[in-house]
Amino acid sequence: MTAKAAVPHAATLRVAITLDDLGGTEASVEPALSRRISSQLRQAGAPVAVFVNCKFITSSALTLWQQAGATFGNHSATHLSVDTAGPDDTWWHDVESCDRQMRGFLGRPVHYFRFPYLRYGQTVETRETAARKLSSLGYEIAHVTAATSEWLLADYYASAVDKHDRALSVELAEFYVEHMLESLQAARQLALDKTGREIAQVTLAHVNRLAGDHLSDALAAFKARGWQFVSLQEALADPVYAQRDAYAGPCGCSWLARIAPAVKPGDVYVFGDYEDQIRARFGARIAAIQRQK
Repeated sequence: MTAKAAVPHAATLRVAITLDDLGGTEASVEPALSRRISSQLRQAGAPVAVFVNCKFITSSALTLWQQAGATFGNHSATHLSVDTAGPDDTWWHDVESCDRQMRGFLGRPVHYFRFPYLRYGQTVETRETAARKLSSLGYEIAHVTAATSEWLLADYYASAVDKHDRALSVELAEFYVEHMLESLQAARQLALDKTGREIAQVTLAHVNRLAGDHLSDALAAFKARGWQFVSLQEALADPVYAQRDAYAGPCGCSWLARIAPAVKPGDVYVFGDYEDQIRARFGARIAAIQRQK
């Protein structure tokens, strides 16, 4: 998995850095982790938007990111997919619960929402109903164009570190940088194919140990390829994000796959096989070290 694009003119390439799942686990709200990640972002001059799961969120975690200048988004209380709504609308209660908590902690409304798993609804009705409800709370949907599988690498990396496998930890960290670059380049190419121009991209990582240890490496690689960091607000002002959502189905898709012509079942989806590639390369080795006592 190696990014091969030539370095284009820096002024043409813009990317917003976003982090999901602050509060998704108890580890994600540890102050030391947030400080390490926010310090790397600050040193790189990268604005960040942080999407919060409220299950384990704390006021101190939000305060730390607030002091770091982060933009906040609601990612639901317990990371429920909109397609698990059920007759009692469990998903919407999850959204409202996190909204109340974040408003209480921050003392102001939160403007952005990101769908867990990037799933907007398997049917047009589900998708449109969810969009109307989110709009009623003043939310703008924070789309992702560079849909990474960084979360899986992060799980593997944590296992390698916990098992003191330094060689595997280093290999995973290097592959993480390649993966972040490749997914961003794939999004760039998909945007050129669909819109005929450069767009402001939105990439995705998570609040985890891998980012805490190596986000700066990925950010440096972005810079070396000519990418400039912009805020989520600036990125979403690009007209591509105002295009009609033409997809309904189970795919946790990049926004670029959702706009016309939308991805269809059976299509080769540019981001769709990353997890299989990662599992094929590292899965057996991770399973082996996890069996160690």
